[in-house]
Amino acid sequence: MLGFGKAFAIVVFIAIIFSLGLRTAWIGVQIIIGYALIKIVWNIMR
Repeated sequence: MLGFGKAFAIVVFIAIIFSLGLRTAWIGVQIIIGYALIKIVWNIMR
């Protein structure tokens, strides 16, 4: 459930970024999503 908590925190963080500014933060959002996907895949493979 720790992984779920981290994922929820990431989703909230992304929502905050979207509310601040879509165009400016889009690159950052893509980086965060990519990092989250890498972490999820890493946890599954490990």
